[in-house]
Amino acid sequence: MALTKCSECGNQVSTEAFACPQCGAPRRQALKYSPEVPPLPTSSSLSPDKKAMPEKRKRFRYIIGSLIIASIVIEVIVWETKSSKSFRTASASHTLLQSSADEEAKQPTRWELIQKLIRAGVFIKVEQPAEFPHVYVGATFYNLTFDEKEQFINVIWAYYKTKNPAADLVVLKDGYTGKEIGKYAEVYGGLKMK
Repeated sequence: MALTKCSECGNQVSTEAFACPQCGAPRRQALKYSPEVPPLPTSSSLSPDKKAMPEKRKRFRYIIGSLIIASIVIEVIVWETKSSKSFRTASASHTLLQSSADEEAKQPTRWELIQKLIRAGVFIKVEQPAEFPHVYVGATFYNLTFDEKEQFINVIWAYYKTKNPAADLVVLKDGYTGKEIGKYAEVYGGLKMK
């Protein structure tokens, strides 16, 4: 242990001391490095528990997915409210098409909504391989209420029914397995799930 002179008061101070015992002034060399001073935290020691991260990501994805679905549901409700003059609601809660001129004018809006539902993961794709359109549903579709499912499928039904009056049925298929999971038609009173 060596002694040095304090820069403030001139008193003798040990080289191992952090400060002068007389005046309390810190020693400059002691501040630069001392094995007794704990190291600063690194980015790896500040990172959260690795097991907690997937749970946070799942929660975040669930919240984002819910917000997307909610915005689409609101858009469908607003769209139905605006277009209620051109639709007549039957007692079985499905809609009948009115005049073809009114329905043709709504086709671009319907197509835009169908594309939004595909982007949101509600549907994977919509195609018409034969007379009736087939809707391949995504994982998000299964989280919807029955009424939401029926409203979304009704938009597809109205779109294809306007294009081809003989296309009065929509076939629902699972987007991953390709198996039929339901149908939508006037004769069923709307949506019929298996």
